[in-house]
Amino acid sequence: MTQGLRFSRIKVPFLCMLVFALILNSCYLEKKYGREFARNASGISLLILEPDLILKSDIRTPPEDSSQVSRFIKDFPEDTIATFFTSLVIEQLQKLGVNVIRSKQMSDFFTMKQPAYLFNIAQTELEQYSYPVKEKYTTDSIIYTQEFLLHAVNFNTWLEFTELNSDKKAETLFSNFFVKDNIKGDFRVNLLTDEVTYVYERKDLSPDDIMLLISHAGKTNAHYIFNMLMNKYIADKMQDRFNKKYFYYYDPVKKNVLFLENYTEFKKLN
Repeated sequence: MTQGLRFSRIKVPFLCMLVFALILNSCYLEKKYGREFARNASGISLLILEPDLILKSDIRTPPEDSSQVSRFIKDFPEDTIATFFTSLVIEQLQKLGVNVIRSKQMSDFFTMKQPAYLFNIAQTELEQYSYPVKEKYTTDSIIYTQEFLLHAVNFNTWLEFTELNSDKKAETLFSNFFVKDNIKGDFRVNLLTDEVTYVYERKDLSPDDIMLLISHAGKTNAHYIFNMLMNKYIADKMQDRFNKKYFYYYDPVKKNVLFLENYTEFKKLN
């Protein structure tokens, strides 16, 4: 009995280590191809088209047309949004080593050698909405609550992806990033009266916050594009051996390829 017990204790860790080793080995080639893709990124040509349509939506309930947030969303210049966002996407892709073609060079793009891809930023949207927040505090049998309805803004992007000289249908990709008012607070109890109050500080959204949101969206969409093409490269190299449950992404600081299970960046709409 004792020997059998000792054997079972050794066997389980050994099997765990074996499984872990198999997982690492199964991803070795994928990570190798990912690093290969990153090293040769200058051989990839991307045509980036600036968005023609900038939407502004207010879906708060009820609408608060007199608020400062509504005014600066309404008055944000569309051409500023389009130019600023697109320039950040292009700049970040160039930092990753990709050869980026601008819309004025479109005629050159169609004569380029593969791999060459078109990312048309078909539409972007600033979408204002209400973000509910509810804080709770329990003492004895009493539950105290404090509710806020914060202002929040989404920056939504729709991109159309096409591979040059490919018969495949264009893919529609979607990304979303948001920012909201900032609330910091907590419940305070008066030990003499047992009165409970909620003390807080609130920082409302400003135009600078919206610009930071667009900046973050531009840079992150560039990384999404890079990772998407890297995963395509890995899949083409691995063919039937490619495991679709893993998503590979590139760390440009450490120049390493990492992976997550059942993870996505762009949402595919078709």
